[in-house]
Amino acid sequence: MLRRLIVSFVPALALLLSLSSTTHAQFKQRDWDFTISGSGSNDKDFRTFNAAVTAGIGWFWTDQFEIGFRPSVQIGDGGSDYLWGAFVFGDWHFDLGNGWVPYVGANLGYSFGGGSFDDGFAAGPELGIKYFMNATTYVYGNVAYEFDLNEGLDSGAFIYGLGLGVKL
Repeated sequence: MLRRLIVSFVPALALLLSLSSTTHAQFKQRDWDFTISGSGSNDKDFRTFNAAVTAGIGWFWTDQFEIGFRPSVQIGDGGSDYLWGAFVFGDWHFDLGNGWVPYVGANLGYSFGGGSFDDGFAAGPELGIKYFMNATTYVYGNVAYEFDLNEGLDSGAFIYGLGLGVKL
């Protein structure tokens, strides 16, 4: 599964990086970064509804290294399942100088909730890319593999995100 994801993600990333951009944005030491993403779904008869929202605030320790905090909430099964999460992260950014900023990093946090969700500590690697539409605003996509620290790597799941961000 991971191999298939990498095989499909790497060519897509290469294609995106090959596109030219006239937007030049760079993160600098002490910049702040704010992101938000969301998702939702329901069945064909609109009897169930699931939604998730994740926000993030980050601070650039250096021009490339960002540390931050990401709270999230997920509601499922019409509201009877819910999951709150609080994660810290560290990401290393590779500024390509043309509006594209890929990054790799890791996250660690705690999730707690009700219904079918389990409480526990989770961690994992993450990678993504930011594309600046102007000097301060960007769209981003990321993927992370988060696993329960008590149950090991096999307990993990891939988490995908697409959202908007602002360099402050």
